[in-house]
Amino acid sequence: THLIYQNAKYAIDQHIGEQFAEMFPCLIRLDLSLCQISDETVRIILAAFSEQDPDYIPTLEKLDLSGCSFTESAIQLFEEINRRKASDLIVFKPQDVSDMDKEGGCGCLSCCC
Repeated sequence: THLIYQNAKYAIDQHIGEQFAEMFPCLIRLDLSLCQISDETVRIILAAFSEQDPDYIPTLEKLDLSGCSFTESAIQLFEEINRRKASDLIVFKPQDVSDMDKEGGCGCLSCCC
């Protein structure tokens, strides 16, 4: 199952982050690109990938966080998860400001920015 959630207007807070983390076993791809993600949500996402429960088997093949902003420590943790999984499971490329200028806007589908 694929889920695309792109809402740049409101940040993904702890509560929503927990809901996404609970969906990891059911999702193959989760696209949160261009969303505002709180530090607490980053912590929840990282914890979901570090679950030690043997019954918990995440099937997530790709988590797209491109265009989101993170702390340097979060980026290092994402890199560590990708290294451990030996894949680009978490895509976290920051949005290039020059690309936004070329497109003439923020890149969201209904520009209200």
